[in-house]
Amino acid sequence: LDEASAKRFMEVALDAVQWQQPEGSWGPIPRMTSWMTNQGCTCRYGYGGLRISPEPYNDWILEIMKLCMPLCGLANPEEWPNS
Repeated sequence: LDEASAKRFMEVALDAVQWQQPEGSWGPIPRMTSWMTNQGCTCRYGYGGLRISPEPYNDWILEIMKLCMPLCGLANPEEWPNS
């Protein structure tokens, strides 16, 4: 991945993702979270008693996956992670 693409993907991740900061019994958790899944998935992500609703993969995530998944030996999109 070239430096310009890496920088662009990072900027999009910071700006375009709907980051959530759920609240626990002690107030807001100390980190931002986003749970992205394939379109139509209703599975939720949870940790520490908190649950995060999914948001569909954005186009930029799919673009990254097209670049990176073949490098991991997963050339077929049907084999890619769904969340």
